[in-house]
Amino acid sequence: MKMIEEGSESSGPSTKLGIPAGCNPSDVLYKLAHSRGIKPPVFEMISEQGPPHARTYTWSCSFWDGKYQTMAAGRSKKEAKNAVAKALLDQIDTSVLPTKTPSNKHRPEKKRKGAPGEELAAAAAKKGGKQTISQLNKAAAGFFPGMAPMGGRFGNRFPLMRPRNTRDDHQVITKHRNIYPSQEELGTILKLAETVERALKRVSDKFANSDVKVKEEGVKVKEEKMDEGTDNNADADKNGEAAKHENRDILGVARTGDLAKGLLLTGDRSVELVVMCKNKPTLPLLTKMGEALKEQVKTIPESEKKGKVVINDGELEVLPKPRDAALLIKYKKENDLFLVTVTLTCTKLRQNLPKEENGDAAPEDEAKKDDVENKKENIEPDPHDMLPKEKCLNALAELRRAKWFSTMAVPLESCVESIRIYREICRRIEAWKPLTPWAVELLVERTVSTTEMPLSPSMAFSRVLEAVSCGVLGPDGPGLKDPCEREDIDVVSDLDNQQREDLMASAQDFIRKVHFRKIYEILDLPKPEYKKKKGAKEGGEGAEPAVKKIKTEDDVKME
Repeated sequence: MKMIEEGSESSGPSTKLGIPAGCNPSDVLYKLAHSRGIKPPVFEMISEQGPPHARTYTWSCSFWDGKYQTMAAGRSKKEAKNAVAKALLDQIDTSVLPTKTPSNKHRPEKKRKGAPGEELAAAAAKKGGKQTISQLNKAAAGFFPGMAPMGGRFGNRFPLMRPRNTRDDHQVITKHRNIYPSQEELGTILKLAETVERALKRVSDKFANSDVKVKEEGVKVKEEKMDEGTDNNADADKNGEAAKHENRDILGVARTGDLAKGLLLTGDRSVELVVMCKNKPTLPLLTKMGEALKEQVKTIPESEKKGKVVINDGELEVLPKPRDAALLIKYKKENDLFLVTVTLTCTKLRQNLPKEENGDAAPEDEAKKDDVENKKENIEPDPHDMLPKEKCLNALAELRRAKWFSTMAVPLESCVESIRIYREICRRIEAWKPLTPWAVELLVERTVSTTEMPLSPSMAFSRVLEAVSCGVLGPDGPGLKDPCEREDIDVVSDLDNQQREDLMASAQDFIRKVHFRKIYEILDLPKPEYKKKKGAKEGGEGAEPAVKKIKTEDDVKME
């Protein structure tokens, strides 16, 4: 496999890597490290979450002793590893990497391999004949496998590859590197989330073991089948375990928000978790979970303290938040305060009543009437002490959004990087602040996914600006439809006309700056200084030819 190092047009010695079509990004990363004489990249699986049929794996990668590092997720270990390798290749600037010192061993020079058709052309020249188009196509087939010959050319299409990086690409990559959280900061957040998840697992086990009904049912089953043989005893144990699982109040915990999507920025100290309950969450359940969680975080098992970031006993503070249907866990490290919000929810909250049909649109037969009546009877009423329903429904929506993001946005080239940059712009620029994080993710994904070729970082960034400046989010624009909801919901429906006009005007101003090579002003970066090309001095080989001045009559008189 051959690596391709691509340089920018008149951007000095700064270069970036391009991944040839069909190549594995992790292999490209290993070969880059070997060719530059540095340590190979370090891949590490951070987390594994989700049910067995829909696992999501999160991997991290560190390159060149931690100077380059990133994190990505995927639906399999291989997909996540390739995604994090591709994200890291987008950050690496080969101009700053060390060069490998050549070996003193003398290696015989290899004979240069001719271009496609060159050997056949040379043989034909000796014989005095001419090469036919079919012979040239056959020679090209060995050099470009899988390409069908067409006419007098070697192929009708080359594999789609991302265009070469330009000056704007390097500035976008620099901005992304600046806003990406450091390894220490990211490690603290991940360790805190993992500690809380394990504590919630112990709380769920404690609730299941303390259920008196489950224990009594298990004992009765064992006593009744004690005399029937060992096989029956095994069946009784299985029935007891199944009954214990069915009577769990806490079914599972999942990551949502920026933590699940891998969109954390520098300075982010708050992450979200969602606890799935068997029944609709109530205030007594929240209080009970809070008390049990306080006991679990007082003494953390030694097996969970391994790693670079260690959370000791009693360092976590648990606070109930009934108005938010959540528990808030605080962790203070030096001068930084980290927060984990655990929201309770249940899938039974999505049970919608069937639509009442008009007299004209009556069911065709009585079977449909019976189905509708059965559905109405199966819907459980809301308990009087239930937690705020809107907060619980928002937690379910965040779960759907995290799954959609890993499926639709993560595989797109330069999509996740652009989302991070626009999230930072929404925090810094007043006109972009009304956009919610979910609206930014949808806007970037919908814009980048409409292209047929991979986009470079600056091209993806500019394409989103062009969409906004053309009025996609304007007063008369189509808006953004939420793909995770059954109903037709516009994500930006809460924006008024003035906010839409300000957003469109800001995007138009940004487009002008991009065309005038001032993208660094949008990204809040210092003005870059580019080195001249070698030999670009006056009269040098790389300099432009000077225009000869035509003498006028006044010049002749002066002489």
